[in-house]
Amino acid sequence: MKKIKILGILVLLSRILYSQSSFVIEYDNPGNGVLRYTFETSTGDFISLGGQKNRPNPIPEPAHIFKINSSGEIINELVFSKPDTLLLLHYGYEKSNGNYFLLGILSDTLPTQYFNLTNFTYACEITPEFDLIWEKYYAIPEPYNRQQICNFIRDADSNLYVHASADSSMEGFDNVLMTMKFDKYGNQLDLNIYGEWHSDSPYNEMIFNSDS
Repeated sequence: MKKIKILGILVLLSRILYSQSSFVIEYDNPGNGVLRYTFETSTGDFISLGGQKNRPNPIPEPAHIFKINSSGEIINELVFSKPDTLLLLHYGYEKSNGNYFLLGILSDTLPTQYFNLTNFTYACEITPEFDLIWEKYYAIPEPYNRQQICNFIRDADSNLYVHASADSSMEGFDNVLMTMKFDKYGNQLDLNIYGEWHSDSPYNEMIFNSDS
């Protein structure tokens, strides 16, 4: 059994920025479990999101959602499975109605020797009790067959801007820069694909820097 480690470098920031707490949790998980993002709720709990690493696996792999209190106790958890798919959650936040908006990547295609083909962007809204309200799927444009979500910016109207990279190679990487925009209802408002990105390119800063 492999353990997911929920690292508690989670800083509880009050409005006057003086309270602080941290914790570490280890959670048994079979396979390649990973947590991608944690956000704090208005009740002082934390929501941690993740799933399985993007490695070839013919078995469908679910997403994982944990609710953790300020003492580091897991008070709710959900293995968010979908038939014949891989789902990995990358980002979330609490909406003004108290529900949670979640975003991730999804594959409905059998993996190659090297990769799961994460060819869809996935958005959903769930309640604090982890009941599903709605979900939406968006295919990435052909000829691209997989993506990696890199960074996020959310504006005052709760529109979400996503920096990602997309690949068309079945065995390697071409790392084309992709940007997306979603509203708080999960509607994809915009998608753009730019020139080929390399690690020594100016696109490096744009993909991984949330201020870009």
